[in-house]
Amino acid sequence: VIEMLARGNTQIDSMKAAELALMSQALLAPNRMELKYTPVICTRNRVKQKIEVRLYPSYVLQNVIFQQPPRLGDSVYIEPDGKLTLNKPGKTKIQVIPTHNTSLWQTAEIEVRDPVMRKLGNGKLRLCENGKIRLI
Repeated sequence: VIEMLARGNTQIDSMKAAELALMSQALLAPNRMELKYTPVICTRNRVKQKIEVRLYPSYVLQNVIFQQPPRLGDSVYIEPDGKLTLNKPGKTKIQVIPTHNTSLWQTAEIEVRDPVMRKLGNGKLRLCENGKIRLI
């Protein structure tokens, strides 16, 4: 009987250790994700664009995967750290997937367009302060 109790206590201890390991993994899983990016980018834009990701709660690992399926567009190329390289005008969808909770995935849709001239309400061209044509 004493031997059976000792084996039972050993099994209970191992189950408690397994429970702690599982609970610590669950604490690392995010429960919310926010994306910050520019949805429309002009081909003449010289500023390096990036998809910024924030996982909550803030203490979880901030690991995500950027997935760019070819059928969802190729107007931009995304690097593993979220930086964007413009290829050509068009639309591209990029899937952002947190590694510790894949059910939170989101799609970022980015449009790359050629520069256009803006007009004022009265039909006149909008100019810069120095009188040059303003492209946006």
